[in-house]
Amino acid sequence: MPKLGLAVGREGAMKRSLMLIALALTLFLIPPIVEKGYYINLLAIIFMYTALAQSWNIISGYSGYWSFGHYMFFGIGAYAVGILVTKLSFDAYLASVLGGLASFLAAVFLGLILLRIKGPYFAISSLVMAEILKVIAINEEWLTGGGNGLILPPRYALREFYYAILLTLLAVTAIAYAIKRSSMGYALFAIRDDETAAETYGINSTKYKILAFAISAFFAGVAGGCFAWFVTYIDPYSAFDSTLALMMIVSAVFGGIGTVMGPIIGGFVFTLLMEVLWVSFPYVYLIILGASLILVMRFIPDGIVERLVQIVQLMGKVGIKIPARI
Repeated sequence: MPKLGLAVGREGAMKRSLMLIALALTLFLIPPIVEKGYYINLLAIIFMYTALAQSWNIISGYSGYWSFGHYMFFGIGAYAVGILVTKLSFDAYLASVLGGLASFLAAVFLGLILLRIKGPYFAISSLVMAEILKVIAINEEWLTGGGNGLILPPRYALREFYYAILLTLLAVTAIAYAIKRSSMGYALFAIRDDETAAETYGINSTKYKILAFAISAFFAGVAGGCFAWFVTYIDPYSAFDSTLALMMIVSAVFGGIGTVMGPIIGGFVFTLLMEVLWVSFPYVYLIILGASLILVMRFIPDGIVERLVQIVQLMGKVGIKIPARI
């Protein structure tokens, strides 16, 4: 009987893997099929916000250290690409990877300092650091162009941006899944539940927190780098935009922090919602998004994924097969 159960489990995992591969291939085939650039651009932006939410989830959802200033890594990646392309004539794609690496190294350095404090103190400190970096970008005109920003070489690269940001989303999701199923994931969840107890049992909390912080920063930096060469312009206010933090947090919380599918569901839902609100209520849409975060935290603090799991479990009681949870 155990062997049969194992075989069924493997069969279910294989089916899920095939479904995910089919979905990824479908997303890759959309640009040649869809003629209107608006829809391709909208999907690319959805992928970008979803990738950012997933990257935020790796540190904040897994370890419980909420990073309100996580958008700083998006800005670091964007400026790294802007500087490398305009001043050193780097290839844009290579510069995007280096932008992610710059964010990774910055997160390691900042993590050694910021991750020694906990709770709201860490959240506020990360936000303050992001604003400090914005001020530096405004004042260091010799490097960043100051308030005028940096103008990158013009290029029409909608499809390239679509594919680059889709690959970023797939990569960060695969990494998030791998981390959750690894010893690192168990350590991070132990830290989230009770850091003192985790350290008592021999878990090096500092190492795992910094590693998660750096990995999440890498993908945020890559996303920022891709965005920079796509829009061909970057300035302190668009690179270090606190709206990005709001979108990351709202998307991850709505979907379910600490899950893999949560940020994906939340990213798709709230990016579409933001698009509709921006068109319909351009002056108050950020207020509506902020209010939505409060409502989500109040009524579905565990996220929509938890609710879906509960529904599936109820369905299982009447004989419907329950899929494995991710």
